[in-house]
Order: sequence, then structure tokens, then C-alpha cells
Amino acid sequence: MTTYELVDAMTSIGSNLVQGQALTISLISAYMIVAYSVGAHLTRFQAAFISILLVLFAFVGFQGQNYMLGESLRYAAQLNEMRGGTPRGELVGPLATATVLGLRLFIFGGALTFMWRVRHPKTE
Repeated sequence: MTTYELVDAMTSIGSNLVQGQALTISLISAYMIVAYSVGAHLTRFQAAFISILLVLFAFVGFQGQNYMLGESLRYAAQLNEMRGGTPRGELVGPLATATVLGLRLFIFGGALTFMWRVRHPKTE
């Protein structure tokens, strides 16, 4: 690949990563609006169904973002070599993957906890 092709591919992947995050925010927002507005009135099946869907979409989204992030890091390493840079450590890939996974676990775990607390309020 030429330098231009690598930069173009990295830019496209970056755009896809941002678009994936926007979709994640939309998904979480919709789930939490449902949880807040009608969560206490949902049947057990309904609450479980939308919660399972949320978890499945979270998993699929993470897999897609993990793949795109890995490709972007590979392209960045190729571009660095083409420009005569020194090889970078192998810590960036696993650290980025762990950060994305940790952030997603936090966000989706928070949304599931929110639904749980709406459906099981504490009496004071």
C-alpha cells in the first residue's frame, strides 16, 4: 500500500469507529429511556428480552470495534515503517482493546443496573 492508501484506510476506519460509538450511544439511550419510562411496568419476559438484546448488540459492537481498532493499529505500524520510524512497542494494541472493552462493560453494565434499580426500587 502507498502512504496515501494507508492514511485513507486509517481515516475510514476512524470514521467507522466514531460511527459505532454514535450507534452505541443511541442504543444505550433508547434502552435507558424504556427503562425509565416503562421499566417498572414491563413483564419479566419483556425486561429480559430487551436486556438480552442489549447484551447481544453490545457484544457484536465490541467485536466490530475491536476488529477495526486492530486494523487501524496494523496500518499505523505499516505507515510508521514507511516513514522510517522506529518500531513501536506491542503494548498499544492490547491496551486499546482493554480500554474499549472496559468502557463498553462500564456503559452497558450501568444501563443494565439502571434497569434493575427501576424494576426493583428500594423502599425507604
